[in-house]
Amino acid sequence: MSYVSEKIGNRRALDADGHLMEDFFWFYPYVEPGVRERLPSPEMLMASAAEGMDFLNEVGHQVDPWLSAEDRADDAANHLMETKHFDALGAFDPAGRSRALDLLGVERQIIFPTVSFSLFDPKASGRPPGLPDDREILYGGARGLNRAMAEFCASDSRMIGTGYVPLEDPAMAVAALDEALKLGCGAIYISHAVPDERSWSHPDYDPVWARISEAGVPIVLHIGTGDKTLELPPAVYNNGRDAFWALGPNTYQTPDFLSAHWPAELMLIQLVMDGVFERFPGLRVGVVELRAAWVPSLLERLDWYQGFAYSNPTYRDDYKLPLRASDYIRRQVKFTPWAEGGEPLASMIDGVEGGERLFLFSTDYPHSEGGEDPIGVFEAELDKLSHRADIEAVRDRFYHGNFEELFGA
Repeated sequence: MSYVSEKIGNRRALDADGHLMEDFFWFYPYVEPGVRERLPSPEMLMASAAEGMDFLNEVGHQVDPWLSAEDRADDAANHLMETKHFDALGAFDPAGRSRALDLLGVERQIIFPTVSFSLFDPKASGRPPGLPDDREILYGGARGLNRAMAEFCASDSRMIGTGYVPLEDPAMAVAALDEALKLGCGAIYISHAVPDERSWSHPDYDPVWARISEAGVPIVLHIGTGDKTLELPPAVYNNGRDAFWALGPNTYQTPDFLSAHWPAELMLIQLVMDGVFERFPGLRVGVVELRAAWVPSLLERLDWYQGFAYSNPTYRDDYKLPLRASDYIRRQVKFTPWAEGGEPLASMIDGVEGGERLFLFSTDYPHSEGGEDPIGVFEAELDKLSHRADIEAVRDRFYHGNFEELFGA
């Protein structure tokens, strides 16, 4: 019996957030010469560790030697959801991940990397100091990561690999996107970092959105690639105490964690209000692991602003949208709530028009943020909606229907 079947019987489950736990240097053989030599060496990371980057150094070196999936399969079957990160079954081995998917019981799982982009993307969270910062490195690293991700996922059709496409240069983004699609990436992972020179809604990005829409794959935004780029003033961290709560050294402190979704929210606002979703109705967006309790408020604020702005006689007619602003979110965007910490999924679904269409099931396997029993957490919330006549349809949407709308059936 799989984890899914034990928890929800014969109901299908599709997982919108899974990860591989890669060594920092895992994707280097896939990076073309000329770029590979300019990426940080182990010695450079060791030097970074001396500057307070111990967490990054530890992650990059704790997987030697790797245990085989066969050695751990029996134990993983008994403790699948309790065993996290590098110790989890299939954390870094494709055959092991196939076995983990058998035990999980999910029909498909979106696969994200964990740390690789921090070695070439200057806006990634947890990036070591002093690394090269230019677009040859940025796009060369992304292309290498995408080749590695495609190969990892190639052996099992249940694994949907994400292809990472930075937006800093629109023309280079289109080229990287085309290669990711040819590799078979089933979702395009885009940093929600604020681009250096132009908004996400700038017409220069229309070829990117057009190509993604034409390909019929969604873009996905994920915590860790842009959420700290709306820089908080240094004074925010000077609270007169020793430390904030944090996930780990050089990572999210309380202000960062609670504001991590801001760049993604700003991106969605721009895509709605500047008409990108109107021009590209086939553009679909998944917002993953950025929490989701803020979503009902976003919908309300979009509609409020639209009414406020459109009532002003100076507001330009060519900026006015034919739909309510919030309807573009309902039509084209989905979000994953957190299981760990227990976001109020029931009120998120029930408290906003069309809430049942907005949220996706995910395990975050094998990351700890998914918790040891995500379905148990989600079922406890969904049970609060038992008053709804359509509760079974709501459950189906959450566990698989919304996933199929976003990623395809």
